[in-house]
Order: sequence, then C-alpha cells, then structure tokens
Amino acid sequence: MTNALLLLLALLGPLQDEAPSSPVTLTFGWPAEGSVRVREQARKNDAGAVMSYVLRWSPAEEGEGLLLAYTDFLFLEIDGEEVTTPAMRSAVRQAEVLASAIPSLRIGADGALLGIEEFGEMLERLIAHMASDGSLEPEKVDQVARAMREPSVRDTMEAKCSEFWQAWVGVWAGLELERGTDEVWHLDVEETKGVTRELLITYGERTHHRGLECVEIEMEGDADEQLIREKTLAMVGLLAEGADQELPKELPFARMTRTDRTHGIWALDGLRPLEVLTSSTVSVWQSADGEPEVQAEEHHYFFEWEDLDPAPEGESVLR
Repeated sequence: MTNALLLLLALLGPLQDEAPSSPVTLTFGWPAEGSVRVREQARKNDAGAVMSYVLRWSPAEEGEGLLLAYTDFLFLEIDGEEVTTPAMRSAVRQAEVLASAIPSLRIGADGALLGIEEFGEMLERLIAHMASDGSLEPEKVDQVARAMREPSVRDTMEAKCSEFWQAWVGVWAGLELERGTDEVWHLDVEETKGVTRELLITYGERTHHRGLECVEIEMEGDADEQLIREKTLAMVGLLAEGADQELPKELPFARMTRTDRTHGIWALDGLRPLEVLTSSTVSVWQSADGEPEVQAEEHHYFFEWEDLDPAPEGESVLR
C-alpha cells in the first residue's frame, strides 16, 4: 500500500466517524388489516400480573381509518404465581371479561388516535357490572354512576383507555428526530386531555433487532403541580356532589407530583413497536414537611409480530 493511500485513509477515517446521521421520520405504516399478540407485565406498588391479549385491526366499514380491537385477554400470572388452577381461573374470569369489553379505537392513516368507539356503551356496561356484583351498596352505585357520566370524568376515562395506543404509536407518529439529540416538547394540556406540560425526548442509536432496522427512544415528563391540584379538586367535587355532600374547598394534602416515563424500541418499517416500557410515579405529601407517600405503576409490553422472529419470552432488550 502506497504512502499516499495510507495518508488518504487516515484523513477519511475520522471524517466518516464524525459525520452526522441523517434525520429519521417515524411514519405509521401498519398493514391495512392484521393482528399482533401482546404480552404485558404490569405492576402497581407491590402487586403484579402478567397478561396476554391480541390486537386486531381492519378498515372501518363506516368513516375513515382503522378500527383496532383488544381481544383474547388472558391472565397468565398473578403476583408471580401462574394462573393454572380452576380456583385461580375462576377468580380472574370477571376481570378478563371486563378487559375484553374495552372499546375499539379508531386510528387514522397517519397513526393518530381519532376516537374511541361506543365508549358510552362500555361505560354503561361497567355501571351494570358494579350494580350486579354486590361489592357496593345501591346508593353508592348511583353516586358513582352519576359521577362517571359527567363529561369531565368521561374525558379522563377516555384518555385512560387510549393511553396504551399513545405510548405505542400515537405520540411518535410523524416525529422527526436526529440521533443523539434531546428535544423538549411543550404540550397543550387541553389538546392532550392530560396534565403533562413538558416532555424531554431522547432519541437513541439506530440498531438492528429481530431482523429490522430499529430506533430506541426514551421520554420523561413531569406534570404541572397546580394543574394536578385543579383536576383532582374537580374530580373530588364531582364525587361529593353525586353523594350530596358539601363540596370541598381544598384538597386533603399539601403537595402532589407526577412523573411519567416511556422507553421503547420500534421498527422503522411502519413504526411497529417491539418492546415498550411505561411507568408513572405519583408522590403525595400530607404535610409540607413530611415524607411523601409514593404510588408507582409500570407496564412492560412485548409484541409478537407474526412475520418476525419471536423474542425470548420476558427478556428485555432495552438499555
């Protein structure tokens, strides 16, 4: 090799290493019709469960977009114990039936959530279930039912039903990111029907996983504390009104904070999630100088796409 060629290679090497990667736009492109099995590991404080269900979607017969249904719901484990005995299967049967009644989501061609189908019908099924299972007194069922039918409460419940889609696809569809950069988003609270105002998004390295080019993303957001108080006070007020009690003027705690995190890996081909981890931590101070009570919730989703090699069961590839 000539000295001139060695010199040329020495000069080119650093330039290639330092060249910036091209931006990537996350574009929704799921097939027009299909399904994917999801295995979910959920934990709230010290209680945990493992569930399995199938997402099925097809073009809407009326109106635009796709209809995505949440089907074939099964509990696999409760607090580390496999749900195999007849007694355990009987214990989770009602929860499985209610979970299978989650309404379909209408998804736009760009991956945006357009709405929730037949949400009112689902709400009435929940109220009927509360009235029939005997866990609440009839007067209490009426109070809760009146509160659940309030528009602001319905908005909150609809947002809760759509959380999983937003974490899997909705937040990311159309997002353009540069590798290695952080972006701070300021979100319109009314538009998102939530309390998070500022989100920090970190776009990780592109990688190849299960035969596809992928992107790993982390997002963390803190809620606006004053807005938390306003929304919580409004909710407590609705419940008090339904129970014919005096409306509270202040909440029975000094301070509340909330932090939400999402971390996942997506195939660039169609923005298909392969693994997504979401968590929410709420801290409540009963007094200004006391220690907070912490409520932690986590959901870990593994997606089993039929055309991809299966991932090792329960093994995370997130950093």
